[in-house]
Amino acid sequence: MINYFGKMETRSLEKLFRHLDCRIAKWVKNKFKRLNSYQKAFDWLRDIKSSYPNTFVHWSLSKI
Repeated sequence: MINYFGKMETRSLEKLFRHLDCRIAKWVKNKFKRLNSYQKAFDWLRDIKSSYPNTFVHWSLSKI
């Protein structure tokens, strides 16, 4: 299903992937209290994404 929408509806998939990243950042922010802002949580996620790109399926598929 992701392969189909990835070819036809790329804009909606990017919006979905962004939403998933926001939810993961919210979880990280609540899990690790030292990451007390969303910017720190997103920076942490960016580091994890570059180190382990296959952790989540949408990370390996997204172009962002």
